[in-house]
Amino acid sequence: MIKIRKFTIHQGTKTPLKQQWEDNLHGKIEVKHQIRADTINDLENFSQDLQHISLVVESIRKNHQVLLTENDRLNRLF
Repeated sequence: MIKIRKFTIHQGTKTPLKQQWEDNLHGKIEVKHQIRADTINDLENFSQDLQHISLVVESIRKNHQVLLTENDRLNRLF
């Protein structure tokens, strides 16, 4: 009968290099989450800006049409 040794993995203190690597990784993940959140916020703001610009353009178009109609009316009078 062959006996196989059992290996025990100890999860004691981390080596400074491993701790530095983990801290660096956590930092990168946090930065990516912040960039993603900022990007989503920027896209929402940009969408609101486009909606506002669309309303302004529509208002200008309507005002222009009213002016054209009024000019037409005045031209017929004179």
